[in-house]
Amino acid sequence: MVTADGYDLQFGTNVVGHFYIGELLMPALLAGAAYLAGPLNWDVFVDGPARVGFGISKLYYQSKSANVIVARHIAQMYADKGILSMSCNPGNLKSGLLKAGALRSDGGERRINTVQSSYNNN
Repeated sequence: MVTADGYDLQFGTNVVGHFYIGELLMPALLAGAAYLAGPLNWDVFVDGPARVGFGISKLYYQSKSANVIVARHIAQMYADKGILSMSCNPGNLKSGLLKAGALRSDGGERRINTVQSSYNNN
């Protein structure tokens, strides 16, 4: 079986379709990602005035953004050697992070639980 464009049906569904919907959604994804994390502020990763008032959730978002940057850097450095490096969204994983209370002080727990619930219900 083939698609209307003549591609193998499985390739069209699993590759071309995913690529195309990703391209269509990219402007909204980029706008949303910029809103959530904001620009990366390297100064908050060490003790100092930049951390004051930053909030635990924002520090978490900053650290996850830094994970993406490190993964991309490793991927670029070692791509010619066949090394893949990825950064995954931990939002839908049940890690027990929230049980320790680390994100409770500024509402981060509620937001993360909401995201987890939406993944688990689908």
